[in-house]
Amino acid sequence: VTHWHSPYFFAYYPAASSFPALLADMLCGGIGCVGFSWASSPACTELETVMLDWLGKMINLPEEFLAGKDGQGGGVIQGSASEATLMALLAARTKTIRTVQSEKPELTEADIMGRLVAYASDQAHSSVERAALIGGVKIKNVSSDDTFRVCGSALKKVLDEDKASGLIPFFFCATLGTTPCCSFDKLLELGPICNKENIWMHIDAAYAGSAFICPEFRHLLNGVEFADSFNFNPHKWLLVNFDCSTMW
Repeated sequence: VTHWHSPYFFAYYPAASSFPALLADMLCGGIGCVGFSWASSPACTELETVMLDWLGKMINLPEEFLAGKDGQGGGVIQGSASEATLMALLAARTKTIRTVQSEKPELTEADIMGRLVAYASDQAHSSVERAALIGGVKIKNVSSDDTFRVCGSALKKVLDEDKASGLIPFFFCATLGTTPCCSFDKLLELGPICNKENIWMHIDAAYAGSAFICPEFRHLLNGVEFADSFNFNPHKWLLVNFDCSTMW
């Protein structure tokens, strides 16, 4: 086995583990807690919520994403960014179906599902397309520019074409740090469009999101306030063992 953090793997990830992470993994395995809901383990669930507030503050997420003492936000640990994208897409799908049915009660869920469209950059990770396949909705690539970033005009063009065809845009996955070349979609242009069109904007920062802990890289997160959900992987750059993909 050639591990991902081996130099023979061309240092794709410099390290996905550390001594404290190994000890924590042993502790988790030893306790053997069933932590999938608050009812099964209140302490586990509340520790997760508090810890994700710490992590959210470290990367300077807006207050709306945090649980705090009585907030509406709060994070959850997923197994991978693929799971986080799927969760966001399914939530967006449910929200859109309910909204459309409240406006047009004569439409069935199947009618609406057949018209829903999700969008992502042509540089987005393959898991975004997979999420749409699992969610049973259409997905379209938005062309990136010559710096491999999606800009607002490209998204608006596709949205206008699809709405004119009777389709219902409902989800856009922006990427901060694409897998092929670490490009960053233009959130400050894309966010207002998604908010105006009532499209759920999910941010996939799986690869490069850990860098937002550094003040000098935090400007790359500008525009996150427009997003409905956000995800990054501490198990890439933060020396944490797999699986720890954090989602707010």
